[in-house]
Amino acid sequence: MACAVDEADKAFAADVLGGCFGQGGDFAVVVEERVAGKSGQDAEVVRTEFKVWSVLLSQWSRVFHTMITSTSFREKAAAEVVIQDFSATTVEAFLRFLYSGVLRGSLATTVEVGMLADKYQVDKLQSLCKQAVQKQLRPETACELLQLADRCQNADLRLQALEKILIHPKDALRLRPAISPRLLDEVLSSPFLCVEQEELFQLLQGWGKRKASALDDDLQPVIDNHTVVVVGRKQARYSFSVLGSLWNMYERGGKEGPFLGYWVNVTLGNSDVVKAETETKSMNKLRDVARNHGSVRMEKGWISWMLPHHCVYIMGIVFLFAAHAPVSFDILSSLDGLNWHVLFSIDHRVDTPPNLSEVPIQRPPEPAKWFKLQVREGVYENSFSVRGILRQDATHPSNPSK
Repeated sequence: MACAVDEADKAFAADVLGGCFGQGGDFAVVVEERVAGKSGQDAEVVRTEFKVWSVLLSQWSRVFHTMITSTSFREKAAAEVVIQDFSATTVEAFLRFLYSGVLRGSLATTVEVGMLADKYQVDKLQSLCKQAVQKQLRPETACELLQLADRCQNADLRLQALEKILIHPKDALRLRPAISPRLLDEVLSSPFLCVEQEELFQLLQGWGKRKASALDDDLQPVIDNHTVVVVGRKQARYSFSVLGSLWNMYERGGKEGPFLGYWVNVTLGNSDVVKAETETKSMNKLRDVARNHGSVRMEKGWISWMLPHHCVYIMGIVFLFAAHAPVSFDILSSLDGLNWHVLFSIDHRVDTPPNLSEVPIQRPPEPAKWFKLQVREGVYENSFSVRGILRQDATHPSNPSK
């Protein structure tokens, strides 16, 4: 006979099991931390030991299971594992979760516990930490998470935090950030920081000069330097559809001059894409392709888009329609039109067709001025939007829409 328990009972059981932590065990988790010695002395190693039950570690972690049960590992013979790359605070929070199923700690602890869970393949805990950090990743916390991710060498979180700052600098940098001078310089030096020249100047001036910690003192030269170089900065803007944003900028400027040829250049490898009864209708269809309006129908062939006066920091690709017909195609990007990077590729024989949601892409190593759709097999009938940060080229004069 099986009996189900409600959430209150589960919470009670978690408290009971959590209370067993630190009450003995047959295995030791030893943390060795290097702590700076007193003035003039070398760093010393501080050892912290946690007694735990090996069967509990084995149930949670394949890595611990192998260490504890295999005679080829020294951990089995010594009945202990030594951890040198995480703090005692992090390890304690990690172990308490294994007992109770509850994670408690600061945002920094959550990030570090997630990395510890990844190292020892505690998948449930790693997923929990990732979700918790994602919920906390807001413009107001992005600088803190950037500093944490950089210190922990968490590349994915570092990129997410940096991009959050680039997209929302007025919120992320409203207060003087508690990050290293190197990271602050990286943020302020980025040409894809989405802030007007005057707004950035006001942000930097608003931080003021403080008599505070050494970190603040170290930041001041970086702040002073960027207060000077902010003049002449070209504004970047975040966009869910780069081509659509260029068209909107063109419209706000009163449609002065041609859109095709000045804002976007389109080259067709298959003229059937814009085939129509008259030349005027063909040109209208070509303009729709250039501004990402409506869908494109194309058999084997290619289309390329080139931005004469802008470049894009690419962050994602979203398809307008769910795909049903079998089709194999690639979406590529390039900075110079010669060297191409595959952002997204699909083979209808092995891959699931893209739907309306954003698809995972292979991030390019550099910004892009060219995009290309290459249909290899089947009939493509869809439209995709490039999500990213759009920026005027430094050599491009201001236009009426600015």
